[in-house]
Amino acid sequence: MEFRLSHEEERFRSEVRGWLEANLPPGWGTPDDAEPETATEKVALWGMEPGAAVACSATIDAGTSEVQRNIVAQRVLGLPRD
Repeated sequence: MEFRLSHEEERFRSEVRGWLEANLPPGWGTPDDAEPETATEKVALWGMEPGAAVACSATIDAGTSEVQRNIVAQRVLGLPRD
């Protein structure tokens, strides 16, 4: 079984790492980076207004995958909001 990345896969990996380094807050993912504890902190992390937590809580419970796709579409791909 071959575990080495192809040239194209390695280039993509490098591109993603570069984007992450340029766009994630300093210290993100390190032991010093605390996980958000309250709904308001989580919503702020997603770049939404605090009042939106209640409005979209059912969507988060029932549509987590869709929320993640929207975050990737907006933040990574730069697509407009629906």
